[in-house]
Amino acid sequence: MNQNEPTAEQIVFALKNDLHSGATELSRDALDNLARYANTLRALSLNECKVIMSSMSEQLKHVRPSMATLQFILSEFQTGLNKLQANNTERFIILVQALCAHLINDIFIRRDNLVSHAIKSLATAKTIMTISRSSTLCEVFKKLKQRPLGFIVCESRPGCEGKVLATELASADIHIEYIIDAAISNHIKQVDAVVVGADTILADGGVVNKCGTCLLALAAHYWGVPFYVIADTSKCAGFTRDDLILEEMPTTELAAPKSPWICPRNIYFDVTDAALIGNYITEQGMQKAWP
Repeated sequence: MNQNEPTAEQIVFALKNDLHSGATELSRDALDNLARYANTLRALSLNECKVIMSSMSEQLKHVRPSMATLQFILSEFQTGLNKLQANNTERFIILVQALCAHLINDIFIRRDNLVSHAIKSLATAKTIMTISRSSTLCEVFKKLKQRPLGFIVCESRPGCEGKVLATELASADIHIEYIIDAAISNHIKQVDAVVVGADTILADGGVVNKCGTCLLALAAHYWGVPFYVIADTSKCAGFTRDDLILEEMPTTELAAPKSPWICPRNIYFDVTDAALIGNYITEQGMQKAWP
């Protein structure tokens, strides 16, 4: 095996423990790794390859239960996998890699359309508040043409993804105010819009995103600040909050005091009710309600 080719254990571990990438990035990474992983199966029979690739994608689909787009993309992969026509292992691997490339291209097409609609919808906002980080939001923010343009970026503890976003935007010569999550109420009155991404959009329009998003939505609602969710439709889930599993991460990130009476909890995501969301921006355009 080439040392650059990942093992199944490495792929699962990387996907499960990547706490800084957004759902879209993780989906692309999963497909890229599946394509590379297929290379490691050349010595196996065609039937063995089919079984292993199907099992691998099924396992990855459930590694991050709070991220609907990952489940959507891997379901698309499994559907395509079942349709592949190959009479030998070599041909099967070529087709698997082509399938992964096709699905990755679909992701980029949705993202490009989403970015285009988001730029139009936010064309008049001069000061924007956001929390956490997504590659799509970062691209939108960098491409907004209005100047002066500034952002208030919440650090998004405990992973502090906001620090990454603030650094990326500052590199594009955009002014940033970087604040702790608990200081949202001190700053929200000075913004034109609150803009967040989403890891999952529930059947009723509720949004699963990094913990702190719901509090930000509540503050925006109270002060009458427009609240936008930017997410493509691959993040739509057919289930409700009752079926949702909010991922809980290692508590070592919290550096909590040690005592038998203290029970640290590190739940990474929260749910923002649809009633608090004024605008959804998808690759199909902006809409006020969901669906």
